[in-house]
Amino acid sequence: MTLNLHIQLLGDFSISKDGQELLSGHSATRRSLLLAYLLLKRNHRQSREQIAYLFWKDSTDGQARSNLRSLLTALRRQAPMLAACLRVDETHLCWRNDSTQVIDVAEFESALERAATFGQAEKIETLIDALKQAIALYTGELLPACYEDWVLAERQRLQTAYLDALLWLIDLLEKNDRNQEAIRYAELLWQADPLRETSIFLLMRLYASVGDRAQALSLYARCARLLVEELGVEPGSAIEELHRRLLQEPERATGTHHNEESPGKVAHTPIGRAEQWGNLVESWRSASAGAAHIVMLTGEAGAGKSYLAHEFCQWCSAQGAVVLSTICPQARAPVAYVALASLLASNCLAHRIERLDAADLASLQMLSPALRRRHPVRHAEALPSQWQQLRLHQALTALLTDPVSPTLIMVDDAQWCDEQSFEWLHYLFAMEPTARLLVLMAVGEGGFEEIPFQRASAALFAKGHVRQIELPPFSFVETARLVQSASSQPLDERTIERLFAVSAGNPFFVIELVRMLDDAPAVKSGLLTDDALPTSISALVIRRLSGLSQAARHLLEIAAVVGAQFTLALLRRVERTTVNALLEGLDELWRCGLIVEAGNDIYAFRHELVRQVIYRQLSGVRRRHLHQRVAEATAELTPVGLNGVFADEGNLIAEQYALAGNIRKTTDFYKVFMQSYPGGASFLRRSS
Repeated sequence: MTLNLHIQLLGDFSISKDGQELLSGHSATRRSLLLAYLLLKRNHRQSREQIAYLFWKDSTDGQARSNLRSLLTALRRQAPMLAACLRVDETHLCWRNDSTQVIDVAEFESALERAATFGQAEKIETLIDALKQAIALYTGELLPACYEDWVLAERQRLQTAYLDALLWLIDLLEKNDRNQEAIRYAELLWQADPLRETSIFLLMRLYASVGDRAQALSLYARCARLLVEELGVEPGSAIEELHRRLLQEPERATGTHHNEESPGKVAHTPIGRAEQWGNLVESWRSASAGAAHIVMLTGEAGAGKSYLAHEFCQWCSAQGAVVLSTICPQARAPVAYVALASLLASNCLAHRIERLDAADLASLQMLSPALRRRHPVRHAEALPSQWQQLRLHQALTALLTDPVSPTLIMVDDAQWCDEQSFEWLHYLFAMEPTARLLVLMAVGEGGFEEIPFQRASAALFAKGHVRQIELPPFSFVETARLVQSASSQPLDERTIERLFAVSAGNPFFVIELVRMLDDAPAVKSGLLTDDALPTSISALVIRRLSGLSQAARHLLEIAAVVGAQFTLALLRRVERTTVNALLEGLDELWRCGLIVEAGNDIYAFRHELVRQVIYRQLSGVRRRHLHQRVAEATAELTPVGLNGVFADEGNLIAEQYALAGNIRKTTDFYKVFMQSYPGGASFLRRSS
């Protein structure tokens, strides 16, 4: 069957046949992302296991594979024509690409490959045509609405290829005295990097070369204003020198006219984060002006730290910054320089690497195998061991800072950052305090006293090098805005109130619950039932629990059995441990943000959803055992009334015994409860 599919991944995500869209819905859904991933890996078999891990990193292996099977089943039902393009077996998936399909990424890469084969002088026109075709095919960033790690990596790769193609084409056109034509592509380069000074200088020089002095001076004025307004900096020395020469030259006649509109982008403030966004922009302008510092984004898991950080990275990139991002792998004893090593071979730093001397490059190559592969090891004089760390810090500073282009380094999961990376930051602040560098750290919650982060970051805080920006839970109004933005259907106020109560204003919980309602509107009345809890929420909670000590985890399980609130006295009766051990465990849970103080020696779960997940993780045997112990401890602590125990406490104890499966004790305490109310005894007789 001939499909004649047109598939767009650049600038937007669309799959159509004869002008008819085949894939409805938001481009950031897992269904769309799965298809996009397979399209990017077209004609190459991908392991089911690898895909399941990539898309559901926080789930167990079994649950991730189950999620993948469910997603494929839904795809066959909702888009059978697209499902037919997949080659599926028990262990692998593959998108089958053929001549009836037009995929914009494939066409773009094919044009670049053709250009790479036309290096001979006699084929210069063919080379230029291939580069022009590739540039025309790049209609925007890859999947701009998506922020998955693998998408960001591919987006950066394709954008770098696009910018390289522009530079290559401009150079070819200049060498063949076609400067007027080169200006068009230099303008595209400038639009892609509106505050990148190399792009500004190149375009000014081309305007000057064709005699369009007025346009070159106009560009200088616009860009100088933007640099001051957006970054608080003046143009670099090369641009200033060219500007002075242009002012001294008489203007030559030219018939060229250009668009005077500024390509500057308007920043989009994420919902509920206007204050935090303003603080980030203020920090960036300060760093760009020559005041290196660190910003730490903090907040509970699901508060949106990573999302806000990625949005900010996109904004800074549009301002002309060199943006580098990394994520620290979880480890209580992190590998030295793990936070920085993955950045060193970034394509964004290629022009900086070229200017490093042999000793600096050799030092950096020890940290990055990718850097060694791309830049062969140069011979460098061996240094005494006591000088090696100093040389490494000097090399890192030379590579990761630049007097012309401001740099943003974004570190996700920064709580797992290593001490050596912090030591480099101490060196930077001591030796290069005016570096145009901002380090943005998204810090997850946890008890950090056992890992390097706490003591390493405390020293930087003490010296005033760190600014903390906390992301609090959303208010009801902010939650309502997020719900209406995320939902594919209007939701009534009662449902929004329920979502706010259940999520406690946690943005991640809100989004996942809204997605669940979109997929199954019937669960609206039972958001907390076992059958109505998104697996993504369960996975996030389980991930947070993985770093707890055994003692703290045990206390949390007891608390989940007790209910939404619990007392210190009750926990002590159930656990039968020392007061110090109990307080240490509670302190750990409080520092991790899992519980909050609700009164004098009274605690509560910050989120009822967290309690639900913990409770569901208990085996049936352990759950009944804990219910029995909680019932006994509550009975011991309950004051004696006229009928043995007060009715309300008797009802609570009876419920615990019932959940423990102790029928006799349940009946005894229900009798006390029923006899304490008018008509209770007659009800008890009728029900017995």
